Amino acid sequence: MGLILYTFDMSSSCVSVYFTQAALGLSCKRIQVNVWNKEFSPELIKINPQHIVPTLNDSDCRTISDSHAINIYLCETYGKTQTLYPENPEEQALVNDKLFFNASVVYPLLQKFQMILVRREALSEKNVAKMCEVYKMLDNFLKARQWITGDSVNLADFGLIPNVTLANLFVPINFQKYPNVARWIKNAEQLPFYHENINHLNMFSKFLEERRRVVKSVL
Repeated sequence: MGLILYTFDMSSSCVSVYFTQAALGLSCKRIQVNVWNKEFSPELIKINPQHIVPTLNDSDCRTISDSHAINIYLCETYGKTQTLYPENPEEQALVNDKLFFNASVVYPLLQKFQMILVRREALSEKNVAKMCEVYKMLDNFLKARQWITGDSVNLADFGLIPNVTLANLFVPINFQKYPNVARWIKNAEQLPFYHENINHLNMFSKFLEERRRVVKSVL
């Protein structure tokens, strides 16, 4: 049966899995699930009680959800090298540190932004300031580094890039103020599979503009 990924192209978390899949040269069947409209397939409901994407189903019926867990699993199970998720404890700890930063700081802010949009409200100055603080932290992380933890791209970059570039649609990044973030994103744009994120951002940008028109008409 091979790898089956229940996914949604407008999800930044799913894009991070696309990056990992492509970097590892893995073939994966994608089943689109529109979670915004709660169009859950019977198969997804059966294998994942949380009904979330991304959800990975491996050929031996192993089911994994959460993009960070999926990416680590793919690297440890199918990776021929350890560059994306190092075996060395110190290097791995650096990657984990930024993965947890993504999961506990960046992603919750994005979720909040999306819920504000769904409620047809505008972002507050407080929320904008919080996102700018994240940009500042990222810029500091990237000092004297090509990628988020060093000179090689890894899972931490794969998790953060889709989220940060999506956040840029809500709160535009001041690239003059945060030049390291600008350089990092340009590096990511050179990845051979970055088109997955371009597709994601184009879809979300169109959706965002539609919602903003609704917000303006309500305010």
